[in-house]
Amino acid sequence: MRGCFLGQLGDLKRGLKLVQQGSELLQSTRTRLHLPMAMRFEAELLGRCGRIAEGLTRITEARTVVEESSQHWEEAEVRRVEGELLGLAGNEAAAEAALRDADRVAVAQGARLFALRARVSLAAVQPRQDVKIAIAAAVAWFDPSTELPDVLRARQFLEELK
Repeated sequence: MRGCFLGQLGDLKRGLKLVQQGSELLQSTRTRLHLPMAMRFEAELLGRCGRIAEGLTRITEARTVVEESSQHWEEAEVRRVEGELLGLAGNEAAAEAALRDADRVAVAQGARLFALRARVSLAAVQPRQDVKIAIAAAVAWFDPSTELPDVLRARQFLEELK
């Protein structure tokens, strides 16, 4: 987790190294619980470092572990990161499909924050009116006093569109 947070704060190199060490440790002990999350963190940081192909390989591995281990609580976020990476790779159609799937899975699971993340990511790939409406609907799920970073980012995004 520390590596993920370091990466989120901009220390990509150190964050990625720590996330990779954590993934390797989980795999060396044959621990599968939370392995898709660690792989997702790694894929996300690889993408942010410009290593998109490696990130896509890692996210494919994460999807396999999700299916094999039935860790479906991680499915929406894995699909979201896959969509973001596909968008960075210039494959907008595949990115849109993955992000819409991430949203669908999150909504089906009642994971509103994950649905919001998927919708904001989708807007970056496909800035259409229906996506903006979907983001507004997702923001409405949260209390106006909510200060979660993802909700604040979505509200700011909607304000910029006015």
